[in-house]
Amino acid sequence: MSVTSEALIKVEQLAAAAGIEGEHNLLRGEFVVLFGLPNGRSQEVFVSDTSVDPEVTVISVRSTCLVIDKGMFKGMSKPMALELLMMNEKLNFARYGVQEDEESYIVVASYDLLLNGLEPKGLAFALECVALTADSYEEKFDQDIF
Repeated sequence: MSVTSEALIKVEQLAAAAGIEGEHNLLRGEFVVLFGLPNGRSQEVFVSDTSVDPEVTVISVRSTCLVIDKGMFKGMSKPMALELLMMNEKLNFARYGVQEDEESYIVVASYDLLLNGLEPKGLAFALECVALTADSYEEKFDQDIF
């Protein structure tokens, strides 16, 4: 069994102990939780093993906030990028970041944790924190896609 598989099994066990239901997505190597939020909104949260050192297991809890198409007259503006940086300064735990693929920029909320010694309440807090942080940014754009 790979370290990633072991980490996600542990995440699944911690989530279950915290009363959180999710599923292990084997194809993507992630544990996925769908959070029901206030006002009928929802947010999908993903947990993956992002360890660099095999001796120290690090997991990343993340959720997509917004997808911005690339192309002429599209993309992320400088004011939008600066706003994300300034918003990060006000956040205590989760943070905003930008990922990139061939067609788009993806704004995500994320939170990194050491898996060793993590308690169910700590995982539950991280999952909820990321869901609420991602949803608050998504809601600014009148969306509830993710």
